[in-house]
Amino acid sequence: MTLDMDEPHEVNAVARKFTGSMTTATAQVQTVVRDLVPTHRPQSELDRGLETVRHWMTNTIREAIPRADRRAENASEHTEHTTGAIAAADTTGGNQVRRVSI
Repeated sequence: MTLDMDEPHEVNAVARKFTGSMTTATAQVQTVVRDLVPTHRPQSELDRGLETVRHWMTNTIREAIPRADRRAENASEHTEHTTGAIAAADTTGGNQVRRVSI
């Protein structure tokens, strides 16, 4: 049986790319939310209701952006930690096999 594993630095590079992509996406969402403003003051009951919904939406999204960025960063950090542990276990296992073979 053959186990084909990418090199840890390759996996970590992909994880960092994911984090960068998420940060870019959340920055774009932040721009859209910032620009989501009414063109006139609410004048009717329907306008006021829609303004309440818009306000709730923009606040909810603004609050979610930092969490999304942290989750992406955590995923990258977790990936780097895990690939490091796997690489260390692989090296240790390889050394053990060499000692037993000799």
